[in-house]
Amino acid sequence: MGIYPEMIKYSIIVPFYNTQEYVKNILCWFAEQSAARTDLQLILVDDGSTNINYTFSYNVNLNIKLFAKTNGGVSSARNCGMNLADGEYILFLDSDDSFANDIFIKLDNIVTEGNNDIVIFSFDKVYNDKVVEVKNRAKHASGRYILSDFFTKKIRTHICSMVFSNRFVKKHDIRFTEGINYSEDVSFIVRAINVAKSIQVSNQVLFYYNFRDFSAMNRPFSYNSLQHLVSLKEIKHLDTIGLENEKSIFLATCYINLLRNIINNGVECKKVLDLFFDSFELLNLRHSFLSLRIFKGSVLFTALLSVLYKINGKFFKEIVYAKVDSK
Repeated sequence: MGIYPEMIKYSIIVPFYNTQEYVKNILCWFAEQSAARTDLQLILVDDGSTNINYTFSYNVNLNIKLFAKTNGGVSSARNCGMNLADGEYILFLDSDDSFANDIFIKLDNIVTEGNNDIVIFSFDKVYNDKVVEVKNRAKHASGRYILSDFFTKKIRTHICSMVFSNRFVKKHDIRFTEGINYSEDVSFIVRAINVAKSIQVSNQVLFYYNFRDFSAMNRPFSYNSLQHLVSLKEIKHLDTIGLENEKSIFLATCYINLLRNIINNGVECKKVLDLFFDSFELLNLRHSFLSLRIFKGSVLFTALLSVLYKINGKFFKEIVYAKVDSK
């Protein structure tokens, strides 16, 4: 750990596992950022990388913490980083993604606009052949208002396109659920927004989310993928009084997105598909699923699935089984 002032404004938490080459890019970026200001902190959490023969070169005067731990998953690594964070605000960054070079200049203006618990900014989805901008409309509102917009897709965000007040997350003991490595960020986001008093949404693009061919969403649905459903269960049982219908729509949409993944990429084995359908009943998603008919943003695919399940749930399952078998 280098020499740095006591007042740290932003702590950037980067968990990594065998992605040291990407981390080197972040170190270069952080060195450039730190040349202009001294209130930044970078926290690198090595979540039990198997390739331990690596070295990082950086100026010891930079405020960088490197912590190595036994492998516990991304939730455990992020929680570890939060424990180490000294900054007034916390940001998360995955090792293969990036922030805009002027992110902290822009955030300085945003965070001072009010006593915000959370700031949400816009981002780009970067594919091999295209860039898709995910731009939100600028607004300032309570957490409950923003949560309604999040549930109904009027606001789109990513765990790395948000800034959290360190004091806020500590006060409410908001943590990632350890042992869960799929949709753990969605559960964290919902639980944080749900208790926030003040949130600022920015239309400025400050985060670049890189989609790679080896992404988990491009692989067959596996036993580990079922952890998505654990996160959905956390959200389902969260006290969101007054937003139950919006939450039902959100849960049904998430479930259908997972089903799309199964149809497109197949499953590891039939048992996984059985467990996936069992979760539909365990999560009591029948009402949520059918409520999509009132969601004006529904595409034809989701509308068709809603009708199929309403007519005959067993027939609906057989269609999916047949689709997977044809892969």
